[in-house]
Amino acid sequence: MKKFAVCLGLILALYSWAAEPGLSVYTGKHPRTGKITLQLIRDVHTVRGTVLFGKDGVSRDLYGTIRGDSILIHDPQAGYFVEKPRGLKGVWVDETASLHLRFRRDRKTGYDLVFLKDTTYMYPGSEESPYMLYSGCATVLPGLNPQGETVADPFLKVFFDSRNYFAEQASRTASDYAALRAASPRPPDGRSFFHYYEDQTDILYHDGRYLSLRHRNTSFSGGAHPNTVRRHAVLNLRTGRMLGFEDLFAENAEQVIKALLDKAREKKYPDEILFSRDYHVSRDFYVTKRGVVFQYDPYEIAPYYIGSIEIFLPYRALRSVLR
Repeated sequence: MKKFAVCLGLILALYSWAAEPGLSVYTGKHPRTGKITLQLIRDVHTVRGTVLFGKDGVSRDLYGTIRGDSILIHDPQAGYFVEKPRGLKGVWVDETASLHLRFRRDRKTGYDLVFLKDTTYMYPGSEESPYMLYSGCATVLPGLNPQGETVADPFLKVFFDSRNYFAEQASRTASDYAALRAASPRPPDGRSFFHYYEDQTDILYHDGRYLSLRHRNTSFSGGAHPNTVRRHAVLNLRTGRMLGFEDLFAENAEQVIKALLDKAREKKYPDEILFSRDYHVSRDFYVTKRGVVFQYDPYEIAPYYIGSIEIFLPYRALRSVLR
């Protein structure tokens, strides 16, 4: 009987551990792009996070599912990996071939994970009730000490006070959903009333001087598709202040950067897919080891199906306009 109780306790402990989201960071090598870093946030059955490609550090959103000790990655590219004692082993499918890759787990990142999930039912007590799901998930670097206007900027609260930010957003979305219920008679088909809101922050680059952060908000409240907005922030770790466009670039930088963006963009995002070739230089950017990545949201300069557009410019090309 004692053995049974011990086994049952161990199973329950393992279940409780598995039910809590966790952050794992893995590094591997791609034969063409070089280093790949996977930042995986695991829930019970799903995995999400970011992929950082090559030495340039350009990022992509990652989504997948968990089946036992296997991770199936669906986006940005297909992958199938099995958990091993020291990391992941499996197949990564890119545009040209299926590649057998190994990823070693990095146990020294020092990152923490802040997570909140909340569900609001339109008709509490009904098994068939539509519902609204809010989830907030933040990868954070402990011990940050933002200074001056950085502390007061509400845009930055999601990065430096994630737990309270998520609680406020969960309360707001629940209140909005309750108002929708009050204004709507019970529909015969409630599928259009299944809503969700997701806030996620990721660390894209971190060295002794700069910290590049991303906040991704995805929402669905009916309609043809979800909407996603990304915002980036770069923190100067030495001063505790955010790095703005004017802090990084000289006054005459706009025209030079636009020409560089056009040249870098044309291979992957030709003129034909843009709303106009006369697009603006984005103020939404993040820095990596080798350069600056400029980001445009869906609908900003191109149709929704193109997705988020990220254009990398190396420091050597920007040398003439860097401060």
